[in-house]
Amino acid sequence: MAAFDDDEMFEDDEDEFGEVDFEEFSDFDDDCAAFGSTDGFDEDGMCSYEGKQFYTVLAEEDVLEDCKKKIQEIQEICAIPASFAAVLLREMKWNSETVINRILENPDGTLKKYGLTVKGEDEEKDKAKDKEKGKEEGGKCLICWEEQDQSFGLGCGHCYCVRCWREYLEFSIKEGPGCVNTHCMAPDCTELVTDEIFKKNVSKEAYNRYMYFF
Repeated sequence: MAAFDDDEMFEDDEDEFGEVDFEEFSDFDDDCAAFGSTDGFDEDGMCSYEGKQFYTVLAEEDVLEDCKKKIQEIQEICAIPASFAAVLLREMKWNSETVINRILENPDGTLKKYGLTVKGEDEEKDKAKDKEKGKEEGGKCLICWEEQDQSFGLGCGHCYCVRCWREYLEFSIKEGPGCVNTHCMAPDCTELVTDEIFKKNVSKEAYNRYMYFF
């Protein structure tokens, strides 16, 4: 086996890659110095570069207030329920501009994609239909098979008793973050349960946990 000479090996490397010009890296040092500090944060704890603020940390109250404003904006511009606006904002990473554009371009398709159905204008007729759907003769809930005095359904029209809804929703909250994507109890139904439905039918403690995941 032929022996390799160290000097020859390094000479070959220099021929292959060429000489390194360390002056090319001088601009990098200048850029680093422009930060004014080694960690890139100013005395207020805000990330900055040459006096320009990149971001700031918001308090929880400020975040909630910003969310409420965006929900109201979507509700007014797109003429959809606040609960629907909240779902769309969450699914689109709270980008209100994206939500507005999607709704204006294809309102029905966008709502359907995320499991949202707007009920008809005559709410009383919708409620009457809800009382009929999901029942058998004798007025029994199709989940618990007991007589139901109070019942309701989502936009899809599948109607079940209040007790079954409450147990179903509270169980989904106990399951964790996936509760924000809870759908109607009917088999294969893709209608999404909104925060408004959760708020009306679960305990305050359970609802707070749901909103934590939301």
